[in-house]
Amino acid sequence: MKHRAVVRAPIQRHSVAEQVLAHLREGIATGRWRQWLPTERGLATSLHVSRSTLRFALAELRRDGTLEAIRARGNRIVAARPGHRAAATHTVGLLTPGPLHLHAPFAHTWIDRLRAALHDQGLGVEVHENSPVYTQGRPDDTLARLVGRNPHDCWIPVLSTAALQGWFVRHRVPCVLAGSPQHGIGLPSVDVDFFAACRHAALTLLRLGHRHLVLLNEKSDARGYTFSQTGFLQGVADYGDPSVEIAVRRFRSDERITPAQLARHFRSHQPATAIVVMTAGRCLMVLGCLAQLGLRVPRDVSLICRSSGSFLDHMVPYPAHYDFQPDKYAALLARHVLAQVRHRSNQSIAHRLTPKFVRGESIAPPPIARTLIIS
Repeated sequence: MKHRAVVRAPIQRHSVAEQVLAHLREGIATGRWRQWLPTERGLATSLHVSRSTLRFALAELRRDGTLEAIRARGNRIVAARPGHRAAATHTVGLLTPGPLHLHAPFAHTWIDRLRAALHDQGLGVEVHENSPVYTQGRPDDTLARLVGRNPHDCWIPVLSTAALQGWFVRHRVPCVLAGSPQHGIGLPSVDVDFFAACRHAALTLLRLGHRHLVLLNEKSDARGYTFSQTGFLQGVADYGDPSVEIAVRRFRSDERITPAQLARHFRSHQPATAIVVMTAGRCLMVLGCLAQLGLRVPRDVSLICRSSGSFLDHMVPYPAHYDFQPDKYAALLARHVLAQVRHRSNQSIAHRLTPKFVRGESIAPPPIARTLIIS
């Protein structure tokens, strides 16, 4: 008796492919995807299907004119149900210039609090780490693809540029800024009052008797760093002592500060006696540089950090810094996001949280006389 070989027809695979096709048609018709489909890899992962199964469905959509394949860009939606309002996704997109682990500790805390607050309201948070939209001078096409492929009920850009903010305004995409709006941008926002913090830092050091100050700022278009420098200079101006000397240095976020870079501020006849830094990470870096230069904090140099971070509690001496109240920051952001999602509110309300000064152990009156030789 001969055994006949059984050849299985790809009935199950085609059945799955038809289900994927129906899912994509429904998503396009209801506005789940508005301008571009997500990448093939992203779609295959989210639908739990193979790339070959997905490509069968995509090919069908291209044949009937629903999609157009654009080389090196993806699948553009050509035909969808006209006039149909986009369906709610019950998600919020958090847009950042890089991986979350590179952000300041304060950001980690408020993001965790924000996730919890929005989850209680039935909204999920998806993080999009997309540096090109921050670094490109004209990020319109990149942003259009990103938002088109990842529709959310609202977006939260972090440390956003003027070009990025302007795109959200022009395209009327619901958006709440985690940070300050650029000049002329009318978007709801939540930020810390960095101007007030750095003005207070300058006045605190001047009242202790310091007359030679250094501000170590970041090279960034984010408004918070601009406000920090403006507030610091305003504090010096408000003190009104013409003998005060200040130096401002700016560093890229990925740039290390070295002892040699700081040394020149202490080689002069009247060396600097106080430094203000922007972030907790910079604070740790500067303390190490000063130690290599033979300078002790606060005996030789006073130090104030504009930001906070849990690991500051483990540093000796305990740095003077500003507590930004991440719980309140996250609660305000969540309130603005819910207003956007539920009411499509366009109110450009700007909330500024005044930080609390923590004196710590890193500031003291300057030394009356000091002889310092730096090799």
